[in-house]
Amino acid sequence: MACWFGSLCLIVTIVMPTVAEARCMSKRLGASPPAHAVGVPTNVRLFLTLYGHENAKVAVALEQAGPLWISKGHRVPLKLHLAPHNARAYRNLYLVLEPQGVLKARRHYRLGFKSVRSFAGQTLTWWKRKLLGLRIKTASAPDETAPTKPQRLVSTGYALRRFGCGPAEAIGLRFQGSHDVKAARGGTLTKHLRLRFDVVEQVTGKKPRTLQIWSGPAAMEGTELGHGMCAGNFRLSRGARYRIQLRTIDWGGNISKPSAPVEVVAR
Repeated sequence: MACWFGSLCLIVTIVMPTVAEARCMSKRLGASPPAHAVGVPTNVRLFLTLYGHENAKVAVALEQAGPLWISKGHRVPLKLHLAPHNARAYRNLYLVLEPQGVLKARRHYRLGFKSVRSFAGQTLTWWKRKLLGLRIKTASAPDETAPTKPQRLVSTGYALRRFGCGPAEAIGLRFQGSHDVKAARGGTLTKHLRLRFDVVEQVTGKKPRTLQIWSGPAAMEGTELGHGMCAGNFRLSRGARYRIQLRTIDWGGNISKPSAPVEVVAR
């Protein structure tokens, strides 16, 4: 069984966007499992990616609302955690909602709140509607088996591109072969496995830093460590050397063993 996080009081500083950042004021909710997923283990950990300049307000409102999974005659409270090293993310906020109990087998659940007062006001209406649209159907049992480790991790290189509202820089990565062994009878399909980057960052003249960077599922087994012009999972340090290993995480929160490492210089 995976060890997630200890208790964390979520305190988020809300910063108004600059004129340049205001061009990147679109918003998007990423959820894993996605809305209407079936075969979800009864010990599911919901992973949310909040993309957009209002995401700090949303995180505070979500914690205050008291999220819970709701089924007919059954409610399971959810405890909100901030994903590790989220401060190094680039205008993305990564949250984990951990159930304080086990969901019942083969039941339909929807995400709900004890109170929606914290989502009052036009600014948060869109986010509230998207969150309340999350629905899942559970499988017959919990999932306590980790996925197989990613194979053949390779880097496609470092890229820097400049745009009007900011630069986009990222290390491209590709991998193969990570599978959830329970997927055939209720588990996580490969395309839905969440990612954890185990990173050692070496900046010239400084001690190495060891980081864990969490991210949403990869598209077609390819992913990036870095950010686009508006959002991303990590702020790279220009000129730093990165040693990267990749792990995958299933819907039950089980974490695979690490891949073989790759090394890339951000320049």
